[in-house]
Amino acid sequence: GSILYLDKSLSEYPVRTLRRRIGMVFQKPILFDGTVADNLRLAQDDLSDDTIAVSLERVGLPKEYATRRNDQLSLGESQRVCIARALATEPDVLLLDEPTSALDPTAVQTIENLLLGLLPRISLVWVTHVVTQAVRLGGNAAMLYNGKIQWRGQSENIIHTKDEIVQKFIAGKLK
Repeated sequence: GSILYLDKSLSEYPVRTLRRRIGMVFQKPILFDGTVADNLRLAQDDLSDDTIAVSLERVGLPKEYATRRNDQLSLGESQRVCIARALATEPDVLLLDEPTSALDPTAVQTIENLLLGLLPRISLVWVTHVVTQAVRLGGNAAMLYNGKIQWRGQSENIIHTKDEIVQKFIAGKLK
C-alpha cells in the first residue's frame, strides 16, 4: 500500500526532490510549448547548448533539433526528446512506460543501448508489451494481469514458463 524510495515513503519527500531523483517517460510523449531546447531546459534550466546537443545525439536525434518547435516533431522524435529530458536531471530511477512504442527498429536499439548503458547507476523500471524486448532488456521481470502479478522472475525465463495466461500473452491470444 505504499511506495518507498531509499527506505522512506514517497510522501516524506518534497515533490521537487522526487522530480530530480525519479525520472518518468510516458508512452504518449508530453512536450511543452516551445523548442526542443526549451523542453530539455524544463528539466534542468542551466543546460548549455553543447549539453543539449550531446543529449539529443545520445537519443539518436541531430543536434539541429534543439531549435525545432515541439509541434514539428513526429511521435517517435517526441518520445526521444522526452527520454533526453528525463535523463537531463541525472535521475537515480527512471520509470518508462512503453518508451519505444513509436520508434523504428534502429531507434529502438539506440534507446535500449543508451538506457542499458546507464545501469547500474540508474535503476530502470520499463513497461513493455513486447516480450522480445523484455527478454533483450534482461533483469527482473513481472507480468501483470488484471492488476495482479501473474508471473515474475528473470526476463529470459518468461518464454519458458508453463503459466497458461503468460503463454496466451506470448502467443498474442490473451484478451
